Parts: sequence; structure tokens; C-alpha cells
Amino acid sequence: MDFFAPTIQADVLQSPDLRVVPILGDRMTPTLKGDRDYALMRPVSTYRGEGIYCVSDGIGFDFFRVEATMDGKRGLRLFGDNEMYADRFYTIEEFDCCVLGIVVVDLKVRNERLLAAA
Repeated sequence: MDFFAPTIQADVLQSPDLRVVPILGDRMTPTLKGDRDYALMRPVSTYRGEGIYCVSDGIGFDFFRVEATMDGKRGLRLFGDNEMYADRFYTIEEFDCCVLGIVVVDLKVRNERLLAAA
């Protein structure tokens, strides 16, 4: 078995359907660190199930974990890993108006110096 054999084709990561987006702010800290980590995101315009989404806030964008509230009202809970931020609650229709994409891969920078030199 080749330990370094790719499990997915490299060209998938270079697909025009995927975007590398920097994580900004600290809402998703410690999972994703703002101004350091990146997300490989697929643009979407609707809720696609639980996951981490990029959402427009009218001024810019931010990343949230999104899950169904199971309250019978088709509601969604948007929250970050940083407990300093309050949860947000949207209907699916409200969410669909501001969602930009869903995170497919977390890209955690391990060596900023080598990345900057690339």
C-alpha cells in the first residue's frame, strides 16, 4: 500500500467549483483561526445540511456552524466555536438569502513562514 497515494484526485482541489477563502475574525476559534487559516469552500445558495457555512452579514462575511433547530419551524441555529459570540437563529428562507458557501475542507496553516515564502 502506497501511504502517499492520493485518495482523491488532485484536480478536484483545483476545481472551478471550489474557492479558497481566508478565515477572518475569531468566531470559529479555536477550530479555525482568523487571519491564519483558510477554508476550501463550495458556493451554495441553499441549506445543504449541517456543516460550516460562509454567510454574508450585509457588510462582509463570516463562518458559522449551522444545524437544524428541530423545533418544527424549519429553523436553523448559526453559531461559532468561540463562546464569546451569541447564537443566531434563522429560518431556512432567511438563511438561503445570505449563504455564500459551505466549507468542504479546513486548511490549517502549520508554518506561516514557509507559506509566505511559497
